[in-house]
Amino acid sequence: MSKKIIPLFIAAILVILSFMSVCSNATDIMYNTYHRRIYSETKSKNSSNDDHSGTKNSSNNEYTYETIDVRNMDEATLEKNMIEDFKNVSNFNRDIAGWINIPNVGYFPVMQCNNNSYYLSHNEYKEVEQNGAPFLDKDCDGFRNVSLIYGHHYSSGKMFGGLEKYKEQDFFFQNEFVTIYDGKYFYYYKPFSIYLFKSRTYSVQVTFDSLQEKEQYLQEIANCSTFVSDTPLGCGNSVLFLQTCDYSFYDARLVIAFKRTHTKKI
Repeated sequence: MSKKIIPLFIAAILVILSFMSVCSNATDIMYNTYHRRIYSETKSKNSSNDDHSGTKNSSNNEYTYETIDVRNMDEATLEKNMIEDFKNVSNFNRDIAGWINIPNVGYFPVMQCNNNSYYLSHNEYKEVEQNGAPFLDKDCDGFRNVSLIYGHHYSSGKMFGGLEKYKEQDFFFQNEFVTIYDGKYFYYYKPFSIYLFKSRTYSVQVTFDSLQEKEQYLQEIANCSTFVSDTPLGCGNSVLFLQTCDYSFYDARLVIAFKRTHTKKI
């Protein structure tokens, strides 16, 4: 069976798992604040030099942290912080693709490079870190069409562990818009599908040969969702996938698919 077509048996598995997940206590899952680096004005002689990868050497600067919690911010204040944080990281790392706010889950930088492994073990400053950083699939053309963002899953809720909350029906339908900022635009999304798959037998598709192929694929994803959404889909829709590991069965991956509802230019 082609990897482009979701195996039908996944739908049956999801029906069972959806009942199991309702019994889980999502209130114990932590929220991911962001630790913004505040650099001192006094820099070392080499701090303004770029390294060979197009990244300023952040290790040559002294900094402190400011904890950013956007949960109670209004839209204008949230957007202001996303612009600031995107700019701050872009000064040190040109791999920054965007900034994402997933309400009640976390507030993260989104990286992208020419492979899908580097940011599994590096943070947004290209420093080795176990948590890594959420990153956009290498084959995605920004957030214009179909976007796929990966992130680690920790049972505490760290990183994309909080996506577990979408397994609860009320959270899936009532959680606020996911927002992405890419340096020029703000994009807003609502979910239309949540499903599980085995990574060795299927992968999320991000490129298509035709609009018809894309429309068929998105409809298949909607059809095998744990929850039935009334969100209308069409071949012209811009779609966001958030993917992380899942521990419901061996080699499982959890995916939440979102449809873009509107866009705002700064």
